[in-house]
Amino acid sequence: MEIIGVPHVMRFLDAIDRHITERYPQGLESLMVELPPNWPELSKQGFTGGLFDELAKRYEQKGTRMV
Repeated sequence: MEIIGVPHVMRFLDAIDRHITERYPQGLESLMVELPPNWPELSKQGFTGGLFDELAKRYEQKGTRMV
C-alpha cells in the first residue's frame, strides 16, 4: 500500500498518473481517491469532481476498482 498526498490541482494530474504508472507498471487492483460514495451515479449524471474524478476515470478504464 502506498499513500500519496497531492495538491488538488488539475495541472498535477499527468504527473500523478506517471508516478503511479512508473511505480506500479503491472497496474493497480484498487485506488482510493477523495470522491463521494455515490460517485459512479454522479459521474453518469455529468458530475465533474476535478482532479480525483479524472484520476478515477483513468484508472477505472484500466480495470482498477475505486474504493
